[in-house]
This record gives sequence, structure tokens and C-alpha cells, in this order.
Amino acid sequence: MAGKLSLLVNKTAASTGAGIFTLGTGTAGSLRRFTVYDLTIGSSGTPSDGALLYQIRRSTDINTSATGTSGTLTSLDPADQFAGIYQTLINLTANPSTLNSTLMLWPMNARCTFRWLPTPGSEIVIPASGASVGIVMLTPTATKAVALAGCVLVEVW
Repeated sequence: MAGKLSLLVNKTAASTGAGIFTLGTGTAGSLRRFTVYDLTIGSSGTPSDGALLYQIRRSTDINTSATGTSGTLTSLDPADQFAGIYQTLINLTANPSTLNSTLMLWPMNARCTFRWLPTPGSEIVIPASGASVGIVMLTPTATKAVALAGCVLVEVW
């Protein structure tokens, strides 16, 4: 059963390499393939000018090495089921230790808001190929603490 879900992001990117969120497949018995088809991120405060660099990378150890407070995926349709996706976002204290290919990279001013809408067929795909496979969003060059807020929309297959 497919379903569309929303993950709200509310995090302070305080240091270089700070993780903003992770999304990954669940345990071996509940693996689900999903795609990220919309991403919005910006400042929820009143930051001064400053450069931030964001990146989204693949990881193969989302469940085992990323630590922090679990977020809540909310169904856009209350009838959808979405068991089997693991997410960590608020106060991410340790990023996944295995960071693989970089899928997206973009710089922006701390005062800006960014929205990514891929062309059809260009969504980020997280395969159901094994437990702990997923993505992490990082700020590898944060030069200041910025309160971030946003939304990630995913479709589960």
C-alpha cells in the first residue's frame, strides 16, 4: 500500500557537520521503499547574514549510529499505513557514521528559504534493500547557530 507522509523539521544547526534529519528503512521485518518528493527548509528565527551549506547523503547505518529524538511521520491521508520507516531529527546528537554518496548539495544565505521539487522521476529513492539504509541531511559548513524549520514529504511504496 502506498502512502504520502509529512515529516516536520524543527532544529538548530549549531555546528559544522550537524545533522538536521535522517530518514531510513526500518527493521528487517518491515522494510519499505520510499521516495522524497518535496523538501522545504529555512530559518524560523531572525538570523543575520551568513552562509550555510546543506547536503543530503546516503547512509547504510541510519538505525544503528544516528542518535537523537525520533520525529513523527504524519499521514497526509489518515487511512494510509506507514510502519517501517525510521526517522531521527530533533537534537540529532550523532550522525550516521557511514556516509556514502552525496545526492544534493546547495549553499544559501541563512535568511533564505529553500524548496526542492524534483522533476517527475527524479525523486530521491530510499530502497528497501536492507535495514538501516537511508539518507541524512547535514550542514557541513555551518558558521553560526541557525534555527531551522521545514517539511519533508515522502511517498511510501
